[in-house]
Amino acid sequence: MPEFALLDLSVSGIAISATYPLAPGAHLDIKLGGQVTADAEVLGCRLVESPTQYTPAEFRINCRFSDVETGME
Repeated sequence: MPEFALLDLSVSGIAISATYPLAPGAHLDIKLGGQVTADAEVLGCRLVESPTQYTPAEFRINCRFSDVETGME
């Protein structure tokens, strides 16, 4: 099962760490703090750490919010 963690959050988008790669152009439904839901488009995904026998791979995924108002919330 993929795992995700927040790395960076700005008005225009979000960066997450994931154990599973996502292709540019993919859309994500993101819930922030249980109160804000946002649609984001994947801009890029890069391998940060290769998998080992004991740990999964780690990817940095950069996304842009589809709605500018979301970042303002």
